[in-house]
Amino acid sequence: MQYELADGELRDGGVDLFKEAGTLFFATEPWPEHLTVELAVEPSGEFGAITSRSLIRTQYQPDRLLLVLKPDALPAESGDEQEGPADPTFAGDPDEAVRLLREYLRLRTEIFEEEEEEELPPPLDEATRAELMASLDVALPPDLVALYGVANGDDGEDVNIFDTHSWTDLEFVTGHPHHRHDGDWTDDPLTVAAFEAIPPGKVRRSMSRDGWIVIGVNEDGDFLAVDMDPGPAGRRGQVIIIGGEYEGAPVYVADSVTTLLRRQVEALERGDYELHHDRLFVDADTPRTVKYLESLWWNADDHGGSLAGMPGEVQRLIAWKADGFDLEPARHAPLLRDVVLRGQGALDLSPLRDAPLESLTLELGSIDPTPLSGHPTLRNLTLRSQNPVEVAVLPTLPRLQGLDLTRADVTDLAPVARLEGLLFLALTYEQWVRLWELGAVLPSLAAVALGGNPTPNQIDEWTEHFTGTLPKGHEKHTGRYETRS
Repeated sequence: MQYELADGELRDGGVDLFKEAGTLFFATEPWPEHLTVELAVEPSGEFGAITSRSLIRTQYQPDRLLLVLKPDALPAESGDEQEGPADPTFAGDPDEAVRLLREYLRLRTEIFEEEEEEELPPPLDEATRAELMASLDVALPPDLVALYGVANGDDGEDVNIFDTHSWTDLEFVTGHPHHRHDGDWTDDPLTVAAFEAIPPGKVRRSMSRDGWIVIGVNEDGDFLAVDMDPGPAGRRGQVIIIGGEYEGAPVYVADSVTTLLRRQVEALERGDYELHHDRLFVDADTPRTVKYLESLWWNADDHGGSLAGMPGEVQRLIAWKADGFDLEPARHAPLLRDVVLRGQGALDLSPLRDAPLESLTLELGSIDPTPLSGHPTLRNLTLRSQNPVEVAVLPTLPRLQGLDLTRADVTDLAPVARLEGLLFLALTYEQWVRLWELGAVLPSLAAVALGGNPTPNQIDEWTEHFTGTLPKGHEKHTGRYETRS
């Protein structure tokens, strides 16, 4: 355990509470999914503690206590707000897909100098296939259906029909159809936004969707899926990569399974492959998730502390030392969704007004958010400043849903009281009290957070303000810590 001095210095308290915390957890009946313990110890040894099953310190924001008021009132994903495909037809061709599969197997046989072609698992009988596919909420693309009429996947061997991914059998596809992550407020849904797949508009900007049907997996834990719920520029049955190194953010691969197979065959015909330890690695220019992810980030510290040369596909900008930063290139970044800027001085934020931002975190010596007035897409704003901040601009942001002012010296909280569409708000105890004194109700709030260093009594008061009575499993404890010899 550490303690903090008035000047901010941290010192070791010489006490390990890990064992005691574990004992407390297992003594709580019934065992909770989580148990938050807030402990305040005076120099005299007197202590106060709160144990709660309702309050949470999340892995994303451990410096604040989260209280969820409406678990089901989550912010809509950007992908839910996008239009469906302009062209609703499938791009794949069933007959061509079957031909390409057989050609791929024939070329593998030649490359390995085998006398007989590798045998894939035989297809399930037609009635079983029809019954399994009928159990899905969406119909599989016709080219994939045709392939399952030839073979039931590749048995997880090193054939890798779909590039580096093993082709999963139909029982797996229908038994585990969706790469679906049922998120909640502990996932910080307003801050963690899904990237736009490249090219833009092909895949909906979502963390997961029911229409993403997994058909393959590789050794890195990436999933290959057919997308039955594409974006406005996409096609039903297109192929994407999800999961693994790029959890929740899709990578566009091809307009169909047919096209993916065609690229595999063409690469073998060109000789773009390698044999290594009896495994065939095909260079068909299929995107790799890690490399793709890196191309969408711009860490200014890795680029000379500048935005010079930042490509147009960058969607997340981070600058840990933003003093003297010229943000002008951000004005011309058509996909820039998430920005984090930290520094000791002030910045001209006006270029950000023309970027399609959804989440903005400013941790600066001085902040003037006025240039953001009327920003049409900003959904989440975090302000942290050593100097007083005016927030009159907040009611002009039509889509603002999340706000964190726990580390900002806000001169007037009246603008916050007028934010009718706010879903999430994080303030210190003192800021909450000031807001309540203004008569703020904010009925739209689905989750709230308490920052700073509140006392157990303040935590109780804050919790009870939102819950009426302290929720079950929320308890206060007092006592005196005796030094052990």
